[in-house]
This record gives sequence, C-alpha cells and structure tokens, in this order.
Amino acid sequence: MGLMCHSMLTVRHSTHIERCLLHVHQSSELGFMTSSLLFSEPCSILYTDNLPVGDELGTSSFEMMQHLVAAADRYALDRLKLICAQRLWDKVSVDNVAAILACAEMYSCSELKSKCIDFFADEKNFKKSVLTEGFLELGQQFPSIIVELRERVGT
Repeated sequence: MGLMCHSMLTVRHSTHIERCLLHVHQSSELGFMTSSLLFSEPCSILYTDNLPVGDELGTSSFEMMQHLVAAADRYALDRLKLICAQRLWDKVSVDNVAAILACAEMYSCSELKSKCIDFFADEKNFKKSVLTEGFLELGQQFPSIIVELRERVGT
C-alpha cells in the first residue's frame, strides 16, 4: 500500500517513473530504488518540496547532491534536478568546480554548466582550478569542455 501511494505521487512528476511502474511486475528496474536512500529522498522531496541539509542526508551532502542529480536525470524529476544543481552551485570552490562541471555535463544541467565555466573563466579561479586533480579528470572525461573553456577564457 505504501509503495502504491509513492507511485501515485511520483508519476505526477515523472513520466519515466510512470512507464517503469506500469511494468514493475515484469522488470526489476526499480528494485534497487525501493529500499535505498535514492528512492526515499526523492519521494520525501516530492511530498514536502524540501531538500534535507547536511547530516540529514547521512553522507557527504556534496556526494549525495551528485547522486541525486543522477537519479533526478534518470527518472526525469526536473524540479529535483534543479534544486540539487543549485545546492551544488552553492558549494562551488576552486577545489570542486571541475567535479561539479563534470556532473553538470553528464546530466545535462546547462545552467550549472554555464555557471561553472564562468567560474573557471575568472582569472583568479582559473589559475587555481587548473592545478587540481579534478581538472585533469575533467579534461580526460570531457575534452569538449576544455575547448569551451579555451573559447571562454580567450586563449
């Protein structure tokens, strides 16, 4: 009964989940979500429109935001994706901007991506950010972003 209530609410927010739930008895695609934090958090957010902060997430809030962006993207929960993208932007620094930019690129968060590229383009941030391991990983995973950065920075 509880899952049915969650199902009715979530289908209002995600056509992908609706399609999955219509075939839930034939597929185990949602099986991992029914018992994980990545299912309970989106459901909680759908009910309350509030995203937990800090320790309420039970893990690093930065990592959890990245995981929630991925889940929101996969299940077409656009409002959740926007909320999580904003939380990631609120925590941006020279040390994590590359990871946030990679997340934005991977999960089609165009506004977050643009803000991160602007952050990189600022000369004082650029000099520090390019020296991080995250920047090297970003360049390996998404070479096209390096081209965009070059164009934005003007070199």
